[in-house]
Amino acid sequence: MRSSAHAALFLLFVTFPTLLASATTWNVGPSRTYKMPSDVVSLVQDHDTVLIDEGTYRDRECVWKADGLMIVGIGRVELLPDITQAGESIWTAAGGGTQLIHLAFRQGTERSGAGIGLYAKGAGCQVDSCMFSGNSIGLRIADGESSYVQVNSCTFENNEFADLDVGRIVILNLRTSWFRGSANAVNVRSRALMNEIKYNFFTDKLGASTTTLELMRGGWTFITGNILHGARTIDSSKHFISYVANETASAAFPHAVECAWNTFVNDLDSMTFIETAGSQPYEVRIVNNIVAGKGTLIGDTTIPGRVIIDTAGNHIDQRLDSVGFVNTADHDYHLLAWSPARDTYTSPIVQLPFVEYLHPLRIQNRPGNNATVGAFDYEEPPPTPRTWLVGWGRSSGTPSDVCRRVHDGDTVLIDSGEYVDGISDWSANNLTIIGLGKVVIRSNGSTSFKNALWEIEAGSVFIEGIEFRDHTTIDGKGTGLFIVGGDVTLRSCTFTGLQRCIVFDPQLIAARLTIEQCAFEGLGSETAYPLIDCRAIKSLSISGSSFHNAGSSAIVSSHAHSNVISACRADVTDLSLQPALDFPSGGFVQLSGTNVRADGGGAEREILRYGSGTMSDARDNRLFVGYNTIVNDGNATVFVRAETTRLKSMRVINNLLVGDGLQSSGQASNETNTASNHYAYNISLPGFVDAAAMDYRITDTSPARFAAVQSGSITIVKDDGIDSTYSFQPLTSYVHPQNTARRTSWYDVGAYESVLSSHVDVVIADHPAIRIAPNPAQTSLTLTLPSALVGHDVVILDMQGSEVARITARDSSLRISLDGWSAGIFVSRCGTLSTRFFVLP
Repeated sequence: MRSSAHAALFLLFVTFPTLLASATTWNVGPSRTYKMPSDVVSLVQDHDTVLIDEGTYRDRECVWKADGLMIVGIGRVELLPDITQAGESIWTAAGGGTQLIHLAFRQGTERSGAGIGLYAKGAGCQVDSCMFSGNSIGLRIADGESSYVQVNSCTFENNEFADLDVGRIVILNLRTSWFRGSANAVNVRSRALMNEIKYNFFTDKLGASTTTLELMRGGWTFITGNILHGARTIDSSKHFISYVANETASAAFPHAVECAWNTFVNDLDSMTFIETAGSQPYEVRIVNNIVAGKGTLIGDTTIPGRVIIDTAGNHIDQRLDSVGFVNTADHDYHLLAWSPARDTYTSPIVQLPFVEYLHPLRIQNRPGNNATVGAFDYEEPPPTPRTWLVGWGRSSGTPSDVCRRVHDGDTVLIDSGEYVDGISDWSANNLTIIGLGKVVIRSNGSTSFKNALWEIEAGSVFIEGIEFRDHTTIDGKGTGLFIVGGDVTLRSCTFTGLQRCIVFDPQLIAARLTIEQCAFEGLGSETAYPLIDCRAIKSLSISGSSFHNAGSSAIVSSHAHSNVISACRADVTDLSLQPALDFPSGGFVQLSGTNVRADGGGAEREILRYGSGTMSDARDNRLFVGYNTIVNDGNATVFVRAETTRLKSMRVINNLLVGDGLQSSGQASNETNTASNHYAYNISLPGFVDAAAMDYRITDTSPARFAAVQSGSITIVKDDGIDSTYSFQPLTSYVHPQNTARRTSWYDVGAYESVLSSHVDVVIADHPAIRIAPNPAQTSLTLTLPSALVGHDVVILDMQGSEVARITARDSSLRISLDGWSAGIFVSRCGTLSTRFFVLP
């Protein structure tokens, strides 16, 4: 069906006769010679004009018989029936080509008879800017197989049986009219061969309409750019459009309906939006509409094989508040900037609309690029980010209720509770999701092809305080988060009873994953799937997090370009299938301040493996493993393996390695440094606080105390091409559960300082080799060190053990400004030496 083909044909019918030079203009009004319209109804001739002054006219029935009449209301003209007289209608336009402009036909039911507002019986009629209110039928068009009717910018309300009732005519053209809550059965009933219904506003505030558009004999019908609201309160048999093709089609006007770029809104009970039926073959194209509310899009009762239906590009949503309307309560169905209907449509065969309805009773140029489905194109500025509240008793009961409704910049707050929910697909950018209290997400048994509880489809998503729990599948791929696009930050989240925790789409490369203070518990399976599976993304960062009972699964398998894991704790049950930490594609890897306990899988297994897959020299292939405590409770294994010639630099230093195994195995093209690792075969030797409880802090008598060597710094080239240099030694230590504490020095080997080194709660003997003057000081002081400590860091602590300052000693004499310092006692520590000083108010 080609919608452009009817335009020229339509113009042949709607060109009204031009006024003749001899036509008369008749003036009607309270101060005129002719007081009432009925005073001139028998006087007018063909092509005359009648001008009616503003006022209310309760008059007998007027039957206008002349052809080509133009009747115009000047101001507010209300036409009411004379209730003392019978009559079929308030007015009857019996002549052909009548034009009626700016008239109100009201309360026709007050007169005994049919109670019609305007009854058009002539061959052709044009009705502009008129009102029909309180009639049995607002505007009725009589049969006339050569007739055509235009209705523009009219208002219909509270008409009893029908607002507009059209007989067997050739063409009905209905535009920019407002049907505002009539108490009627049908808004428009048409038997025309061709119906062009465009840019109208249909509201059903009383919920009394059974049908908005009833097309009783099908025909060639175009329904474009309309807003159709329904408050359907009775049953689901109601519908917006009824299209019935029963009569044999005309050669010029075949049976076909094109319904495009409309907005359908049903705000109460379920219904059938569009009902099609008939015995004749026809085509139905329902495309690029917004269909909002409960119900079925199409109910088709046509004889089988007689109809072709196309429903491409419609935005269908049963929840009104998720479409993005400006204000559904006021029937403002313009779209907000976050609407999911924005910039979405199917490339149409139907003609694109270039205008849209502008309330009241006008049209305006359609803004944008016509890429938005529905009656309105997007034109508003981006809205203020919205906060969504999710929880039992709220309008959004579960995360899956709101996940597809949120938009860029929104915040989702989820009430404490357990949500046995379907798959949630989050597609907004700059999204924040926060659990208020203990929020548990469980599967309801449904699956997607990715088998994940939540799927992240956009960028810059922050998730805090969510527990993903108990999702397993037969194929071993039960996943907490599947990340399809963008950067994701997780803070204080928990993953429990899953087979895989976090998995990236293999095609995703421009992404970053940041994990802070998260817990991974009771995980894994006898499969080769890692808990955290990162593809070739930009960066992976994990800090302050714990992994417990990971089974035989790898904790992390990452192909990321940059990998930084710091201040974490991991308990790996079995290394027999794969390493705890695996970086097959190399890249930059730093493991620091982390303690790992594993059950070794034999000499061919490793706790950390680097470069076992395909590597590229274009990457920053450097490996730094320092200040970690790694404990092997099982058979001999390799703590760190990096046997690849593409490794540019390798440092495995200042680690506390406990148990049976080879400390490290690897090679680098430029630098290999495995200095100052403290190795202990038996777990009783390192001086742990409580090895059985995996409390790997070292006591003050541990051989790892003060055994570290100076480790220098690391330079990383970031995505923006700017070098970033920072100290190799970790700044924090892991504190169970899922927290970190500031590390005050680098002198102890392993993931922890000794119990006493991080607390200043005992009297410290001042070492004479460090001199401070003046002491006490007020504005500044000078600290003098032995020459052997030049190049080391001087750490200044307060009496609670918190680090106040850290300064690298470039010379044996350091001048320290006390500007902004509070008064009190401080400790200056360098190497194993420390001394106190006092700051005056």
